[in-house]
Amino acid sequence: DLAKLSFGQTVTTTAIQMANAFCAIVNGGVLMQPYIVSSIVDSDGTEVVKNEPTILRRVISSQTSATMRTLLQSVVENGNGRNAQVINYTVGGITGVSRKFEEDDVTPSTTRVVATFCGFIPVSDPQLVCLLMIDEPQVPAREASSLAGYWGQKIFTDLAQYYGILPDVTSKTRTVPNVVGMTGKEAVYQLTQE
Repeated sequence: DLAKLSFGQTVTTTAIQMANAFCAIVNGGVLMQPYIVSSIVDSDGTEVVKNEPTILRRVISSQTSATMRTLLQSVVENGNGRNAQVINYTVGGITGVSRKFEEDDVTPSTTRVVATFCGFIPVSDPQLVCLLMIDEPQVPAREASSLAGYWGQKIFTDLAQYYGILPDVTSKTRTVPNVVGMTGKEAVYQLTQE
């Protein structure tokens, strides 16, 4: 297990722990006390418990957090997280694939994996974080992280509307020249001209 830990296998954390650590990376570097229930009200309508955001400690500088947001945005715009892009929103995130081990506990499985996507929107002012884990998706390992990003995009699209998060970018549009009737080479040339 010690050797496997060096490259991220057999790490034992809960989804809440992972999401909380990710939040600290993108929120300016502050680790918060996680909670699931914001309040508990008794049958008379009296609030019995009220959870408030509680800072535990600073884990990275705000400058490092800003750098991480930029890098995580790059993963979604140019890397393995492309499937997590949401129209009119900047998304940052990271994908991952963790291989399970065969029964001998030594040989990495070629088919049994856990695909993950952890992301946030919008990049400039993170409001939502999504941690998605797909246990043994029925796709090749190489495609598993793309699959997780795809479902992350679906979740973010719905949640941004539900919570009323305003778009932070405007879609870019461009008129494409008509290439009907051209050869492939002519069409490629025409489409690459500004």
